[in-house]
Amino acid sequence: GVRRVYGSRYQWIFVDEYQDLNQGQYRIIRALAPPGKNICVIGDPDQSIYGFRGSDLIYFNRFLSDYPNSGVINLARNYRSTETILNASTQVIKKQGGRRSDFRTYSEIYGIKNLSIIESGSEKAEAVAIGKQIEQMVGGMGFHSVDFGKVDGNEPTVSRSFSDFAVLYRTARQGKVIAEVFGKAGIPYQEASRESIFNNQYAAKMISFLKIIGGCGSYADFEKSISLLGLGIGKKSLEVFKSWAFDNNFTLEQALNHVRQFPLQGIKIELQLKFDTFIRKIDEMRKNMFKLTLEEKLKHIAAHTSISTKINEDKDVKRSFEMIKKISRNFGQGVDIDRFFTSAALETKTDTDLYDSGVEKVALMTLHASKGLEFPVVFIAGCEKDFIPYRRPQAANINMDEERRLFYVAMTRAKEKLYLTYTKNRRIYGKRVAREVSPFVQDIEDCLKQYEATEHIKKKSQTQLKLF
Repeated sequence: GVRRVYGSRYQWIFVDEYQDLNQGQYRIIRALAPPGKNICVIGDPDQSIYGFRGSDLIYFNRFLSDYPNSGVINLARNYRSTETILNASTQVIKKQGGRRSDFRTYSEIYGIKNLSIIESGSEKAEAVAIGKQIEQMVGGMGFHSVDFGKVDGNEPTVSRSFSDFAVLYRTARQGKVIAEVFGKAGIPYQEASRESIFNNQYAAKMISFLKIIGGCGSYADFEKSISLLGLGIGKKSLEVFKSWAFDNNFTLEQALNHVRQFPLQGIKIELQLKFDTFIRKIDEMRKNMFKLTLEEKLKHIAAHTSISTKINEDKDVKRSFEMIKKISRNFGQGVDIDRFFTSAALETKTDTDLYDSGVEKVALMTLHASKGLEFPVVFIAGCEKDFIPYRRPQAANINMDEERRLFYVAMTRAKEKLYLTYTKNRRIYGKRVAREVSPFVQDIEDCLKQYEATEHIKKKSQTQLKLF
């Protein structure tokens, strides 16, 4: 039925990102476009990086046998990266098993002749080294960059803004150290991750409020969100309420219902009245929001709490609110709120969508999230064995080809300059562990790599000009 209806409706089937197909998507395409049907697909087998989501390069490689009368057009022209970056990335990807060794892209864009390799003593030193390089290129003072000279004296002076830079890493945990160092140095940054969006203080309050309305809130959610209604319930009152509730083994819902009864030991009537007001407002909002979509519920909460003021005053709060709304659009009317938060926390495929290209901030994101984006200057942090390629805890094997493709994707996000950084030792699960440079970095010819110093460079003494 479905095949007959839709198969006859469309004369042509177009498929983008064909290298990322999973089995279900492959079967749908085969049903819509059996042999003899008009089909056009676009894909790059060197950018197949979503095996953890079920995608398999086998479907891309099977295309010519599935459609034996089809033709192939190789798109070899690159309009983004310099020849240096393309040469280096080709040296990495050509060692992928089963890849055509004769195919490479070219741009005829010429610039800096080397990739910059930075070795640091620890993950914090690595973050500081990256920050110094950024500060030098934008002319900032967060790291007292007047004390640090240009390492590459041959590099032309280019005016940079913070949005020209991206720092990429294999695991989200690596980004925490970099964000902390940048924050202390006054380097503006944005994290393209769900975690950073949901952890915004006021966004977290709104989310906790939504959980309470949905009946899946915890005492922690109650503490976070109680201030949004401006009822004057302070920390001491909350502690009294929690102590009473814990003594009676009440869930939050049970405690909120029981607190409306008079009298209750240890709870003053004035406090009970405030809680009663809170519950009545929650009940009223539940009724008004019952038929709304999730996005509409978020808007309703913002409009009827103090969040609306923060959204107007604070750009970061506004951005978090807009991003949460964007995620919520994947969920329709009547969605289970608890399921929304579970899905939003686990979903990884749209972290790229959380990147805001319109703000003057350094982008911090995972290698996966960077796909489809481009930046004049890119730092790939943690270029170390067991990070790149990544070895999962207790995992016996590494999908070396997919990890190689992932590194290739990250390298080709850079337009003009690419830095590869690594540490000599790093704290892993609470222990200091010696680290080795990534084998993928070693695959790049030495003539394309320039090792840069991370130690303090003394400022050259300046001589005062004489008037006569």
